[in-house]
Amino acid sequence: MTETDALVIGCGPVGLFLVFELGLLGIGAHLVDGQHEPGGQCIALYADKPIYDIPGVPVCTGRELTAQLLRQAGYANELQCLSGAQTGSTAQLQAIIDGVKSGYIPARIA
Repeated sequence: MTETDALVIGCGPVGLFLVFELGLLGIGAHLVDGQHEPGGQCIALYADKPIYDIPGVPVCTGRELTAQLLRQAGYANELQCLSGAQTGSTAQLQAIIDGVKSGYIPARIA
């Protein structure tokens, strides 16, 4: 069994930024997501479309934003992500989430 300080559900922009912030505080985290790659809706809907409403960033695509957030999160925390694609199904992922609620922490899958 792997121990972690925090479990972040969702590898979208907010989840990735949270891992960065947790790392600044010295708190280790695992990311869990049902998608096959990080980025959430930015990747699903705006992967190659311009996004204009990110503070401090005049324009970027969802793919570029996700890459920047992954890089930023990696500065402060070791990235550990478990996705639905890696577990084989969202049902398995839900079982892991349910297990976490009862004290089980998933093994690291990088």
